[in-house]
Amino acid sequence: MVEDEFYDIEDYRNKTEFLAKAYAYQLYFNFKRKNRYKGGKTPVDILKENGSNVSPQVFNLLPVILDDFVHDFISTCL
Repeated sequence: MVEDEFYDIEDYRNKTEFLAKAYAYQLYFNFKRKNRYKGGKTPVDILKENGSNVSPQVFNLLPVILDDFVHDFISTCL
């Protein structure tokens, strides 16, 4: 999912800063940001409400730049 609001409000000088800000936004989005189309709930709220045994930490993933891994991926497919 791409949230334009992240790109609209954030500036970054390099890849490290981009990844740090993307991670902070992802935590905000999954743990704090209420979604009006989901009844004012966060993804974590929905996970807990559904009685899932999945830990909310599933939403605590570090963002990566996929282009950084494409060479390794292609070489394993050959």
